[in-house]
Amino acid sequence: MNHLTDNPLVCDCQLRWLIVTVQAGVSNLTVYGAKCSEPVHLKGRGIIEVTQADLNCSTHDTIEILKAPNATYDVEPNVTIVIAIDAITDPDWQNQISYKWFWYLPVTTSTGDQIIEKQPIPPTSRYDKYFKLSLSGKELTFTIPDVKTPVMADNIAEYDLYQDLTDDRLFSINISHKFDHRVVNFTVKGKELEKTNTIEILKAPNATYDVEPNMKIVIAIDVITDPDWQHQISYKWFWYLPVITATGDQIIEKQPLPPTSSYDKYFKLSLSGKELTFTIPDVKTPVMADNTAEYDLYQDLTDDRLFSINISHKFDYRVVNFTVKGKELEKTTAVMIFIRQK
Repeated sequence: MNHLTDNPLVCDCQLRWLIVTVQAGVSNLTVYGAKCSEPVHLKGRGIIEVTQADLNCSTHDTIEILKAPNATYDVEPNVTIVIAIDAITDPDWQNQISYKWFWYLPVTTSTGDQIIEKQPIPPTSRYDKYFKLSLSGKELTFTIPDVKTPVMADNIAEYDLYQDLTDDRLFSINISHKFDHRVVNFTVKGKELEKTNTIEILKAPNATYDVEPNMKIVIAIDVITDPDWQHQISYKWFWYLPVITATGDQIIEKQPLPPTSSYDKYFKLSLSGKELTFTIPDVKTPVMADNTAEYDLYQDLTDDRLFSINISHKFDYRVVNFTVKGKELEKTTAVMIFIRQK
């Protein structure tokens, strides 16, 4: 035990190391009866009661960045980069500085939402072998995996990994000690890789189909792309229907084809997804009170109804729209008057 009762202690930034050490209990040093004699506003106060605010030493323990990473690292497959950071602070705290590295990854939650999640580096996942952090924590070695180009269907896993690691990926370094904290961010941006996979429309639907009752039309689409991706193309058909919401508002809702509603029997999609057969229901004309249901169905299906086809594979996407417009039907509006003779 060290007795400092009779020692005139000047409680300023020069003595901060003793005050902080005693208060933190991080060493075997124990003091008894240690009080400040100066400055005036701390005179007579025990050193275990002195706060950092009392000492006003913030300028002495501020962390200053001596060497920072680039704001952005432009990378390509099969390269290694070394990202370095260095900082300085008051000599008493220099050895207390810690460096913690993070990156931000898109993650799908249990509810199906995609969020950006902050994760430590080195990762504890399959990505760990691409990162190596130095013992000092000041250097990160990042190895970008190789990807054969142009990207083909047989090396899609390589491409996905490359994208995960380098798709404008944000990183951060947290530099801190007990009294200060800094955050430095940087981005890793992968070079766009060659992909021979653009989708070209060979055969497109008409812009508008003019139809009438009891008619059948076949709408066809065909496209071409790189041979490696030709069999990966998907065709998804939609139409846009007016729907009344729970609050009574009318909205236009995009719904898949064939429908899963009472309209399904009027649509037939080919196995390839390239052809839609659309049967227009019959309506007796002129439209009378006893066949308004037929007329309403006809209107639902053909009243300037917008359709779309989404054509896609992993690397390209096209949308083709067309409209189905039903012929205006004759409707009887005459009022018949019957006179009963007496």
